[in-house]
Amino acid sequence: MLLISYLLPALHHTSFRTVAFLLCLFLFMFFLAGCGQVITLSPTPMPTPTPTIALTLAVDSLPPTATPAPYTPEPTATPTLTPTPVFHTVQSGESLLSIATIYNVSVAALQDANGILDPRTLQVGQQIIIPRLDEVEEALAPTATPTPIAM
Repeated sequence: MLLISYLLPALHHTSFRTVAFLLCLFLFMFFLAGCGQVITLSPTPMPTPTPTIALTLAVDSLPPTATPAPYTPEPTATPTLTPTPVFHTVQSGESLLSIATIYNVSVAALQDANGILDPRTLQVGQQIIIPRLDEVEEALAPTATPTPIAM
């Protein structure tokens, strides 16, 4: 504050060069005062390592443990193999009766296996499934017929 009050009356009578010179001189002295100080940092002490203690336990004898029974896996079920179906491609001049005779099955079995309601709808190039003999026998096996009861 003292410097400002000292410079204020002088500003009216001095030129701009003088004021600039004094201001630069003041800043230069302020800069030199800051550069003159030496700051030394004290090193931070490193932590000293602490020794680790290993603890071992001595056991005289362990109690007996039960031995588990050996694992025996369940036998896996073997898949039953289903025979691949036999297909027949209808040729010119063939009928369900002639195809049934070739494969030794009945016409009714051929119709049931292929969903054919009318044998006359058979077409040349049509593929039909030939039922296996065991399938035919299962279909023809007798079933129990309920006895009607009079009321």
